[in-house]
Amino acid sequence: MFKLSRTTEQTIARGGTPRSMNLNRLAQRWERRQQEGALDEQRERFDEHEREPLLLVSVREHLEIARAAALVWRFAVDPGDAALLGEDPAALGFTVPGTLAGQVGERQCLFTHRVDGALIGSVEEIVDLVPSARIVARSLSTMHASAGALEVAELDDRSCRLTYELTAEVHPEQEQAFRNEASKTARRMLARVAHHLDGVPLELAPLPLARPLDPRHAELELVVVVARAMVDTAAAPGRVWAFILDAPNDRLNSADPDAIACSVPGTQLATSGSCAA
Repeated sequence: MFKLSRTTEQTIARGGTPRSMNLNRLAQRWERRQQEGALDEQRERFDEHEREPLLLVSVREHLEIARAAALVWRFAVDPGDAALLGEDPAALGFTVPGTLAGQVGERQCLFTHRVDGALIGSVEEIVDLVPSARIVARSLSTMHASAGALEVAELDDRSCRLTYELTAEVHPEQEQAFRNEASKTARRMLARVAHHLDGVPLELAPLPLARPLDPRHAELELVVVVARAMVDTAAAPGRVWAFILDAPNDRLNSADPDAIACSVPGTQLATSGSCAA
């Protein structure tokens, strides 16, 4: 006598049939293949887009400020003034400890807030410097080449011209969008310098904070996940504790041999509220 398998008996007991079960499996396989096909198509479009030649595009804006060139220079190049010059009033900028402040090779780190409250970090490295006149910093946080330059030219003892230039490699179809955005960014920064140093009224509508890469994440319900690991080591507890609290050692958690980690200047070391980058 023909005997049904246990799985088939359970399927029929739930109101299904072997035929409906097979159809469901076929539908699931078809859906998976469609999803895989869509992903392959997206990868092909991305690869094709990345193979397109890049354009090097520069945008320059300048503004005359009724303040001495030396004062404008000190204010504009100080990473600690990031909260005054950028779009995020709670931004945090600093020179990465261990790099040469005020010299070629200095690295500056900037943290700004995302719309969901998360911090976004970026790092720039000074590649050209003429003290009191010109500074150029390249981004270490972008896929394609990107740099910014500041120039201060003295007009007389009490005024100067401040120029801000943004340069980036972009795909041809993105050129105009970059020019528009870079021009707006540069003009807003120059306006803030004039406002803080010369009292020029600041008439800038606030821009929205950056959004997560995938906005769907904001709609998902979150769960708390805790993971623990343990290891026995042949070292005194005090030595292990000091090693863990030393922020520069965080770089050892990265696969990047050139990774840099540090305590954020201005926060208290190894205490509640301290920050590491």
